[in-house]
Amino acid sequence: MSSTGRSNQNDEISLKEAIITSKEYFSEIIRCIPIILLITLPILAYQVYKAMSDDLMYEAPLTFMLNDESAGAGGLSGILGSFGLPIGAGGGEDNLDKILELSKSRKISSATVFRTIEVDGKDDLLANHVIQMLKENDKWNQRSMLAPEQQYNIDGLRFNHDSIANFSLVENNGLKHLHEHLVGNSKKDIDALITTSYNEQTGIMSIISNTHNPEVSIALSNSLYENLSSYYIEKSIEKQQLTYKILKSKTDSIYTELQSKNAALANFKDSSQGMFARADKLTENRLMVDIQKLGAMYGEATKNLEVADFALSNKTPFINSIDKPVLPIMPKKASLIKGIILGLILGGILGILFVVTRKMIRDVMRA
Repeated sequence: MSSTGRSNQNDEISLKEAIITSKEYFSEIIRCIPIILLITLPILAYQVYKAMSDDLMYEAPLTFMLNDESAGAGGLSGILGSFGLPIGAGGGEDNLDKILELSKSRKISSATVFRTIEVDGKDDLLANHVIQMLKENDKWNQRSMLAPEQQYNIDGLRFNHDSIANFSLVENNGLKHLHEHLVGNSKKDIDALITTSYNEQTGIMSIISNTHNPEVSIALSNSLYENLSSYYIEKSIEKQQLTYKILKSKTDSIYTELQSKNAALANFKDSSQGMFARADKLTENRLMVDIQKLGAMYGEATKNLEVADFALSNKTPFINSIDKPVLPIMPKKASLIKGIILGLILGGILGILFVVTRKMIRDVMRA
């Protein structure tokens, strides 16, 4: 028999064996449905219990938009360039991505939670309100049995001031842990209390705070929006603002000197009472020349200052809120249907794996 014929025959035998083996395993699964159900029931019961016992969550969405028109300045950049005043072009989605990254930074989240607000009739730092809420729901500083002992324990942490530069090591450790709760940490299975996103088509951005307390959710969304917008605007115009301040200082200095020369000329004329010697005439001419120079310098400086002011105004982005969260907020609870479906899927997969693995071991032992 040729090698080709033997190869075809081997392929047919292998295919036949695969079909027979598949039927055997399928039959075994059907036969062991009671065992699969027995494995599925505890998992299903746990998922149902988890869905029914999960604490209520309060979602506070806030939407806003960025109006940054500096990209459409057109010929303005050429005009400003002639005075040595650059104007940057906006980045569209790049600016939105920048805002998203800033919202997840520890600098912004720290500014967000270190402000005093009233929750449930009690005035305190928002950071302490969040920590207390997490403690009440057994989510603050969770540690597994295998985790190493903390060097700087934060179980009883409470912030008494908002001067981050003067924090102790324990307070620094607590701040880092609080930041993980705000933005989430998948490695530690910590869900984010605050999420940010934007619609690529409309450019509308969203801040959604999801906590166990409606007042805390609203406070987090509003505080993050205020700190994020002010920081972004401040950093966006930093260069233009510095240029304006320098030109303003120079313009004021020229104006002061010009006023001084005018006053000196007036005093000189008053003291001479119209009777001039030749030397006096030279002094008057010198003062008038200085005044003419300073006047020309002041006119040019004022023009440059106006251009710098226009550049600053043009570069300044406007962040406008659209909808802010208000009380009351309807609570959200875990879906019972999703819990049942998840329990059936997980339980079914584990049950089938158990039956298939047991049959494989039996077949190997018989061989």
